[in-house]
Amino acid sequence: MMDGHQVPVISCLGDLIEQLRLVFQSDFVNVDYVRALLAAYKSNPKDWKQYAIFDPHRYAWQLQ
Repeated sequence: MMDGHQVPVISCLGDLIEQLRLVFQSDFVNVDYVRALLAAYKSNPKDWKQYAIFDPHRYAWQLQ
């Protein structure tokens, strides 16, 4: 628990994004809580697959 905030289970990137959006809605951001949220997320390649673009002919990247 961090300043009254219990770190929720973060089972996927979508959960992490949802929790970070909630945190950043406020003018006050508890940096330790953000760190705890990030630490609770265990990266999974399946979460990132939608952001990966492969083009064998050129370098490519995409911002969302």
